[in-house]
Amino acid sequence: MIIHQLAFLANASHFRKRIVPALYVFGDSTVDAGNNNNLNTLAKANAFPYGIDFNNCSTGRFSNGKTFADLIAIRLGLPMPPPYLGVPKFGRHKVITGINYASGSCGILNSTRSGDCLSLDKQIEYFTSTVVNDLPRSIHSKTKLRHYLVNSIYLLSIGSNDYMLNYFKYPNGTNNNLNPEKYADYLLGQLASRIKGNNVYMYINGHDHCLQHISSINSPLLYLTSGAGSKAWRGDVKESDSDVKFFYDGQGFMSVQMTETEAKFSFYNAFGDRIHHSRVTKPTMHPVS
Repeated sequence: MIIHQLAFLANASHFRKRIVPALYVFGDSTVDAGNNNNLNTLAKANAFPYGIDFNNCSTGRFSNGKTFADLIAIRLGLPMPPPYLGVPKFGRHKVITGINYASGSCGILNSTRSGDCLSLDKQIEYFTSTVVNDLPRSIHSKTKLRHYLVNSIYLLSIGSNDYMLNYFKYPNGTNNNLNPEKYADYLLGQLASRIKGNNVYMYINGHDHCLQHISSINSPLLYLTSGAGSKAWRGDVKESDSDVKFFYDGQGFMSVQMTETEAKFSFYNAFGDRIHHSRVTKPTMHPVS
């Protein structure tokens, strides 16, 4: 059954040109592809009606069909990343188009869970094992491996369980002496430390109705927000020399072009007019003229 499912996943993007080498997925049930099937937890989605629109087979996804991580993989011309725990250990080195480490009920904090789960720290640990132990068996050149990792995409979807299964569930918990605003700041700090600790230079996220470019001379991390099609907007455009380099309260989108040493990004409004652009370079990844 597992072999059949992996073959189905591998053929999902057979006719689409590959844009990037791989997609690696981290997070919670929003993108879990079946890791929790292999854990001692009630947070599983391996029974009907889950998967009813996914080859009529429950795969462990908390959805009737594909997750948005699957759809992104297909658009990138890649197979849908299989769950790390669903790939036999002896065969993990053969998977070079990306792996899914996400686990339902997990959060940013290790204490967030419902039964067993792969915490964010554990997911990072497994990814490190992939990079150190598995990928070098298929990509023998260190230069090629570095090029592969730089050009791959890394998707993270996490955070809501830190409220539902932690902050609101345990009113007398360690962090519940914080008000909601301070707790949110605490979570952001915990997430940022993990991102920076793994040499991540850019954090790209989506939002309903705004575009943002945030950076600071006090941090190497660059935050970019791409908007969508919300109609609840005024169309304000703001550029400044503060940490918020650009803010647009309106419909639009973002375009990013990346190489091993540089990233160029532009923001456009709904009419296709470029309203802000910048570029960043390693190792500082701060905007340059």
